Amino acid sequence: MFRWDVFRILKKTLRVRVLETDVNKKFARTMSSAPAAKIAKMEYDIQEKETPTELITGDEVHKDNKEHKNPVISQETDKDCVHQHTQIMQPPTQFYRRELPDTCISFSSEEGKLVFRKALDAGHLNSYFSLASQFRTQEEPAYCGLSTLVMVLNALAVDPGRVWKGPWRWYHEDMLECCVPLQIIQEKGITLREFVCLAICNYLDVVTNYVDHSASLEDFREIVKELTQVDDKVLVCSYSRKTLKQTGAGHFSPIGAYEPERDLVLLMDVARFKYPPHWVSLPLLWEAMKTVDSETGCSRGYCIMKRNQTTEPMVLFRTSPHLSVTLKSEFPEGIRTFLKEWETWLNVTLSKAEEESQKSSFMDNAVFAFIRSLSVLGEEDALLSTQIDMNCAKALTQTHMCCVENLVEALSNTYLHKRVESITRATNAYQEIRKIWMPAVMYNTNGKSSGCIHRDTFSDKLHDSAFLTALMFAWPYKEQNPVDGAVTRGDLLKKILHQELDSALHVLKNEIEQLSKLLKVVLKKYYHCQDCGCKTNVFK
Repeated sequence: MFRWDVFRILKKTLRVRVLETDVNKKFARTMSSAPAAKIAKMEYDIQEKETPTELITGDEVHKDNKEHKNPVISQETDKDCVHQHTQIMQPPTQFYRRELPDTCISFSSEEGKLVFRKALDAGHLNSYFSLASQFRTQEEPAYCGLSTLVMVLNALAVDPGRVWKGPWRWYHEDMLECCVPLQIIQEKGITLREFVCLAICNYLDVVTNYVDHSASLEDFREIVKELTQVDDKVLVCSYSRKTLKQTGAGHFSPIGAYEPERDLVLLMDVARFKYPPHWVSLPLLWEAMKTVDSETGCSRGYCIMKRNQTTEPMVLFRTSPHLSVTLKSEFPEGIRTFLKEWETWLNVTLSKAEEESQKSSFMDNAVFAFIRSLSVLGEEDALLSTQIDMNCAKALTQTHMCCVENLVEALSNTYLHKRVESITRATNAYQEIRKIWMPAVMYNTNGKSSGCIHRDTFSDKLHDSAFLTALMFAWPYKEQNPVDGAVTRGDLLKKILHQELDSALHVLKNEIEQLSKLLKVVLKKYYHCQDCGCKTNVFK
C-alpha cells in the first residue's frame, strides 16, 4: 500500500531544503558582490548585539582606544578585483574596577581598618560619618564634580527647595544646572571654578584655595586637622589622579578623615566603580593639587564648604552665558572693554568736589558712568539673564510668581532705580541698557535650546532698568588700599548702596546677595588671571 502521509512529509522536507539552498545561493552571490565595508558593518552589527557593554570612566576612554587599536583587514571583491582596506570597529573596551596603586591604602583592607581606628582615636573622624551616610557613586563618567557636590549638599542637610521625586526635596545631579548646562558637564566635566559656582548657587559658603606658588603645605595640613574634627564643614580637593599613580586625569573628592601619626587622609572617591575609598599621604595629595589643569591652565586646589544658614533660592536674576565660568578662553571683547572702563572709573580717588557733593549728584554721576561703560557692549555681550531653571512664565507656580513680582516691585522702589530711570530718560540711553540682559536659555529633551522668560513675558513689570539696577547693587566692589586715607569712587558707591539695601525687603536683599556671590566667582577669573598667566586670561 502506498503511504500518502509519508509521501507528503518527504515532499515538504525536500521543498524546504530546496528553498534553503536557493536562499544560501542568493546570499552567497550578494556577499561576493557586496563592498567590503558593508560586510564589515554586518559583522560588527552581529558582534554589537551579542556583546554587552559596560560604562568606563571618561578619563580612560582616549587611553584605552590607543592601547586597543582596531585591526585593519583586506578583502577582494569579485566585481572589481580591487583590494579595499576597511577598518572594523570593535566593541568598547570593558573594565571591572581598577587595582589601587601602591600609593594608596584601600579603606576596607586590614591596613585601612587599622588606619581608620587610629584616626578615630585621634579625633579626626567626625567629618566622616555625615559624608558616609550620603556616599554615592557618580552616574556619569564625567560627573565626579557633580556627585561630590551632591554628596556634600546632602551631608550638610541643605534643603534644595525643589522636589526631586514624589513629594521629596533632595539633591540629585540633574538639579545642578545653574552655572553649567548638564550636556556640557557630561562631555567635559567641570573645572574648580565651575564647581565653586555650582556650590554657591546651592546655598553653600565656599572658601577656595588654589595650590600655586603662594600656597603652604603646613596651612593645608592645619585645615585638614581642623575640618576632620567637625561635621558642619567639608573639605573637597581637586587633584590629578596621575600624581597618585592612578589612571585618569583631574578628579574631585571630599576628605573624610585624617590619621596624624602617618599623615594620611581618606579620599571618599565617588567613582566607586573604578576605585574604592582609600587613604593617601597628605604631602602626595598636595603635590597632586599643585598640578596644572589643562583645561584652564591654572593650578588645582581645595574648597572649604559649609551651609549658609540664611540663604534662600534666587528667583529671577543670574549671570549670562557671556559672563560665565564656562568660558574656556576669554570674555568677549565688548565685556572686557566694559570691565576695564567701569573699573577705571571706580578706582579713581574721590576729588574734593565729589566728597562734598550731595548723594543725588554722586549717584547720578555713577549711573551715567555705568551706562557710558555699557555703550561698548555688542548685541551678543549681555551681562545678565534670568534663572535658567525657571519654567516659562505661564508655568510658574503662584508662589514663585508672587516672589518675582515682590522682587521687581521692591527693586523699582529703590532710590538707585529711580535715578537709573531718570538718567536713562535724560540721555535717551534705552538702547545701551537694553543690551545688558538676554532671555534665559533652557535645553529641551532633544538637546536644543529654547528661549524662556522672554522680554515680553514680564513686559508690564520687568523693564531693562531693573537689570541695570540689580547689577549695580550686586557688583562686587573691590576693597581698595587707601593711600594717606584716600577714598575711591568705588568705596563711596559701595557704602551708599549697602546702606540702601539695609532697609530693603528681604526678598531683594537675598537676591542681590546671591547675585553678588555669583559675580565674585565669575569676575575672580578676570582679576586672578592678571597674575596667573593662565589660558583663561581675559586681557588677551
